[in-house]
Amino acid sequence: FDFGADNTSGLAWRIEEGGLGSLSLNGVYNEREADSADELDREQWITSVAAEANFNLGAHNINVEGELAYFDGDHEGDFGALEGQGQNDVGAFAELVGNAYQRLDYRLRFEQYGYDFRPNAAVVVNDRRSGEAHLGWQFSKGLKLRGRYKAYEDRWDSVNPLDTDVIGI
Repeated sequence: FDFGADNTSGLAWRIEEGGLGSLSLNGVYNEREADSADELDREQWITSVAAEANFNLGAHNINVEGELAYFDGDHEGDFGALEGQGQNDVGAFAELVGNAYQRLDYRLRFEQYGYDFRPNAAVVVNDRRSGEAHLGWQFSKGLKLRGRYKAYEDRWDSVNPLDTDVIGI
């Protein structure tokens, strides 16, 4: 076991205020030594601010959540590690989830991550902009009906984006 080969450390500070929701400040640092002469060392900083609030609006219970993140450092690159050295980019996430009348539920979601937003071991797709809308209804006998629309724009930060739309019931 080589402790210096690949390290990740982080710090988060979360403030919760009952009626207002929560605010979180986050920082993560990752470093990895190159495995061979063909690779380069990697060093990354990811900082973010995230917020969440839950409130009632008439008969609707609504939860709103968002995060804005900044990436600064190195990544593997698409055409070699040298291309990925010293990069920076931004990622954003926002989601609204609600329900009402014990039968209606809905969700709106938006994500956008730039070409160079590539934190190590992240579960996000770089160079993608996406949006989702879900709407559901539960009938009195328990049957549920849900509709959804998803739109993805991959390579949105390039000259040749790829759009994908998914609609389902």
